[in-house]
Amino acid sequence: NGSIRSCQHHRAANPLYPCTPPTTHRLREKERREKERVTLRRQDKKKKQEKYRKK
Repeated sequence: NGSIRSCQHHRAANPLYPCTPPTTHRLREKERREKERVTLRRQDKKKKQEKYRKK
């Protein structure tokens, strides 16, 4: 993935490029997706509850 702009951590060509190890980045992405999923689920529940109340 873009070996030109890698960092010192990944034995890279560009030492100025800020290094974030790929694992932490992946973990952060995972957490963000989980949060989004949870919020979406909550919204769905609220919508369903509103539907039942209207009946």
